[in-house]
Amino acid sequence: MSDIPTRELVVTKLEGPVAQGTSNGKEWKIWNVTATTAGGAPIDLKLNTFNGDLPLNTPIIVTVKKRENAQYGDSYTIALPGKKSGGGSTQQTTSPAPAADKRIESLEHRVTAIEQRLGMALP
Repeated sequence: MSDIPTRELVVTKLEGPVAQGTSNGKEWKIWNVTATTAGGAPIDLKLNTFNGDLPLNTPIIVTVKKRENAQYGDSYTIALPGKKSGGGSTQQTTSPAPAADKRIESLEHRVTAIEQRLGMALP
């Protein structure tokens, strides 16, 4: 299990790439991120990502890794679970929110049971 915390947020803007280079023979690019909490409150922190394909304007679960820099200040690198914050791929999880998947499945079963009790079962 990873010790990198996860958070739910909404990416509202990706700017960049603002930096790019090569490390250990692999190319990388960094985008600045503007985001809000899932509830819509602005996140007033320096956020960045190595993934320029993050979905916009929809709640997503991301890992958050703090980076401390005396010259530029603290920043936070976000990534989808199962991705390295440095842009390299690791084993992708089947879902960014396994707990949500379990809850959805449970709710589907409850709705089906209610429909059956009311005689509204769908084929």
